Amino acid sequence: MRDRLAWLGEDAIAQHFAAGRIHLDGEQVTDLDAPAPKGTRPVLKAS
Repeated sequence: MRDRLAWLGEDAIAQHFAAGRIHLDGEQVTDLDAPAPKGTRPVLKAS
């Protein structure tokens, strides 16, 4: 998952993750190091 968000930079990824804004297929991401399935895109949701 983290590699799909690399364009944000590590600090921004950490901030969005801590705020619970990173979602995949409608579910909040709880493990940034888990691979995201092909064909899916992470989404940043407003909190």
